[in-house]
Amino acid sequence: MADDQKLTPEQARKLAELINLLRPNWGVKGTYDQIAIAAQADMGNATEICIAAIRAAAEPTNEKPAIIKFPGAHWDVERNLATTRAELKAAKDKLAGRYAAPDTNDPPCADHPDEHFSTCRECAAVKTPMPPDFRTRAGLPPKSHRKPAKRRTAPEPTTTPTNPAEGSTA
Repeated sequence: MADDQKLTPEQARKLAELINLLRPNWGVKGTYDQIAIAAQADMGNATEICIAAIRAAAEPTNEKPAIIKFPGAHWDVERNLATTRAELKAAKDKLAGRYAAPDTNDPPCADHPDEHFSTCRECAAVKTPMPPDFRTRAGLPPKSHRKPAKRRTAPEPTTTPTNPAEGSTA
């Protein structure tokens, strides 16, 4: 099938029947009508229309086939394809034991190179909590005996007389 081939009415009927098997609550005629509108509006070639219609049917929040004729994530073939390729590459790298660097500066865990250092699930699963007396073992004062934080207070207002004659006792 050539990339610029238009969707034929027979292909649209077969596609509508397939989608009806995926989404029985979408009728064949209504689905066919929406696919035909998308094809007439030249929203894509035959392959793109098929992929978009199936993607729209696969999304459980789409209640009616009318979504097929509207622009949306189901039509963004290139972005979806790039995302799928990136996910496949990351999965392949993980299976091969290679660390896929994230978009953060978090280095890989030394013991588990497929995990981030700060969020390694395997290390978190085996971490043991501190013993209750760790402060005394470490030579630290008990938590209750910490010095209170010093707070700055505003200076007390002075009570100077407003009239200098009142303040003098002669």
